[in-house]
Amino acid sequence: MEHRDPETLKLLRTTEKQLEDKLHKSYLNPELSLKAKEEGNELFKQKKFPEAVERYTEAIKRDPNNHFLYTNRATAYLKLKAYSEALKDCDKCIELSPKFIKAYIKKGAVYFATQQYQKFLRCIHKPLRSNRIIRKCRKK
Repeated sequence: MEHRDPETLKLLRTTEKQLEDKLHKSYLNPELSLKAKEEGNELFKQKKFPEAVERYTEAIKRDPNNHFLYTNRATAYLKLKAYSEALKDCDKCIELSPKFIKAYIKKGAVYFATQQYQKFLRCIHKPLRSNRIIRKCRKK
């Protein structure tokens, strides 16, 4: 308390940030993330959606760059009618992997469920337009 000058406070914040980063990195573990995802999938099959969301959340904490996990949790949120959370997960998945069509489909499902039909059409149309398969079908 006696050395509360700006230099000391800056050093304290830097040290706290480094500790937080170290704890965060030590928590990351793709194997444990995969295990939590599988547990979430099993709970989802049993229609235990709140528990599935918990396991998917744990998987995301363990591997936050895995875009598949966000669509899984978004699907569980859809079943719980937690549309805003599902939309956030879809947006995060699209941010991580813009070419992952399933995220657009889930996002469209959220818009459809909330009766936002214009947004639904725009959301579904975007991946279809950019998909090469669709372009090849149009040419035939």
